Amino acid sequence: MVRNIIKVENQERIKEKNSERLTILISEGLKKDIQTFVNKHNFSTTSIVIRDAIRFYLENYISQSLISNLNHEIKDSLTSIKGFSQILVNEYWNKVSLDIVLKIKEIHDQSIKLEKNIFKLLNDEKGENEIYDILIVEEEPSITKVLLSYFKIKGYKCKSVSLGVEAIRVIHKSPPKVVLLDTSLPDINGYEICKTIKANQDIKKIPVFFITSDSQSKLVENLRDSGAEGYFLKPFDFKEFDILFDYIINR
Repeated sequence: MVRNIIKVENQERIKEKNSERLTILISEGLKKDIQTFVNKHNFSTTSIVIRDAIRFYLENYISQSLISNLNHEIKDSLTSIKGFSQILVNEYWNKVSLDIVLKIKEIHDQSIKLEKNIFKLLNDEKGENEIYDILIVEEEPSITKVLLSYFKIKGYKCKSVSLGVEAIRVIHKSPPKVVLLDTSLPDINGYEICKTIKANQDIKKIPVFFITSDSQSKLVENLRDSGAEGYFLKPFDFKEFDILFDYIINR
């Protein structure tokens, strides 16, 4: 049920002023189970249970399931890709055209790069909490790179992710002093991520600033509903980022 709600939310993104209305089909048995749960735990409405279930799913289950399945599903497939590409390069380099050899070698090189990234991700998940200043949540690598460079010059340590589920996992595991959050991510929009952060007692005090190309009218409306501290419009005026430093020092 929760998966269906998130899927509909991501695909349709029905926007209203204060809420989003989503419709799903469920069996009569599941409906009775939900109603029994609502009555047993004294929830005022079924909608509250569904919203809390989505929030819990976003904060916990998604990132945990991604990590737990990573080792078996991805690494097993990666072993075959890496192995066969290496065999093809070593054994058949003189029997096919140079262009094909180079393409196969590129596949092999990329598989090694992916293997290192997976190893790093798994180690980060097991390691101790990382201390840093700013979490940058941005889909576009070029924007992430320039922001990382800018804040490094200013003397601040940053961490970056490109997905909403990664951001939620990282914030829970190693809370930053400030979050810079893109509003247009491939999995969850930044406004919903901010609402998730502000609804959680453990992390709601972390300042969140949107980085976005959205119109100012849309931003003002979502700023109020999401609880974010502010926003920066793309393309950036880097002098505007000075306000972040006060938040970092105060935390």
